[in-house]
Amino acid sequence: MVKVTIPVTAKHTPVANESASAELLILPFTILVDNRERQAGWRFNSMIGDSKDKYARLIVQTEERYLKTADYTIKGCPVFVERKSKDDYIGSVSGGHVNFRKEHERMAEIITAGGKCFVVVEAGYAEIMDELSSPECIRGTDAATIEGVVASWPAQFGVPHIFAGTRDYAERMCLKLLRTWYSKLTK
Repeated sequence: MVKVTIPVTAKHTPVANESASAELLILPFTILVDNRERQAGWRFNSMIGDSKDKYARLIVQTEERYLKTADYTIKGCPVFVERKSKDDYIGSVSGGHVNFRKEHERMAEIITAGGKCFVVVEAGYAEIMDELSSPECIRGTDAATIEGVVASWPAQFGVPHIFAGTRDYAERMCLKLLRTWYSKLTK
């Protein structure tokens, strides 16, 4: 990792985290982003490291390309994250069930070969369940369908489904997962 110190000016003052330092930390890898994520995907801008990073601003290098499996991976490292918005997750479990299952099958092959894979949802589990359990819900699926997938697929395929609560937390979780497993898998 490369650390760069920049002078703190009004232009560079962190807004999201007042405890952030004036240092920049360039992460030692490039995140490959599926080109279908171009409009709705995460950009990893304005990310702040944790205490281990002394709350430095993280410089995350990304490269867009077609990915057959998942939406994010690290170049040369078998760690993959599939991003799902709330609506996309519900739709993938119900209407897109076949494609979502095929995605899980490909991820299971990666895991069998020693990699790691995750589904990160930009919503909370309770939020999804409350919506689908509501009498006003007009979606083509119900809470029981989501419960069935959440209860069985992570064990069946070895791919955890992480309900991050919000889009921002989901993006942070994705970066944390990629960094953590990059560190573990490249030792």
